[in-house]
Amino acid sequence: MAQFSKTCSNIKLDGSVLSASCRTSSGGTKPSSVDLDKHIGNTDGYFDISGTNYTTGAKDASLISRTVLSDELITSDGKSTRKARINLDNYVGNNSGSLTWVMTSKGDFASSSSHLSLKGTILSATCKKSDGSSTQSSLDLSDHLGNMHGSLDFISKGFQDASESIELDGTVLKVQLRGDGDEVFCNMLDLNLHVGNDEGKLTWKTLIRV
Repeated sequence: MAQFSKTCSNIKLDGSVLSASCRTSSGGTKPSSVDLDKHIGNTDGYFDISGTNYTTGAKDASLISRTVLSDELITSDGKSTRKARINLDNYVGNNSGSLTWVMTSKGDFASSSSHLSLKGTILSATCKKSDGSSTQSSLDLSDHLGNMHGSLDFISKGFQDASESIELDGTVLKVQLRGDGDEVFCNMLDLNLHVGNDEGKLTWKTLIRV
């Protein structure tokens, strides 16, 4: 699982490198680091875990409350920026003293679903079963996503309470979330990495270690 912050201290960001003192299985600690540029990209001003080299076109990355990566990212037109955030606790784990990038199990619901829609926080689709029939299914994303200082969080719930806008672009969820003040931050999440189709039922998939 992720949530490296539970067993790591002295968490720092130097350029694209996240470092920390991480607890080992024997109870000691050791320094470890992971280069976020190898795991996070920039897609039109949003942090994108499908890409790499987010620092190309970034302004000045910082860590908020130990785990939230915050930056202004250049949009695809090259003329403007978005204030974007991503919660690293969703994706970085401590594997016996080593910071490790983790990924979600590939739900891949889109390959067997059609007529995707989003109303509020309810994702709906027509989902195929193994016998070839189809059924309508829905999933409330607010049961699985919360808000952590303006970033989507996999541990808490009710992200819509701090949202300024919620939209679906294909399988990509785009959300503007309020931080601790009045600022709003852009978040992007490909639901195809997180949602599966289990015999005609949309289901949220858990994190697995790479």
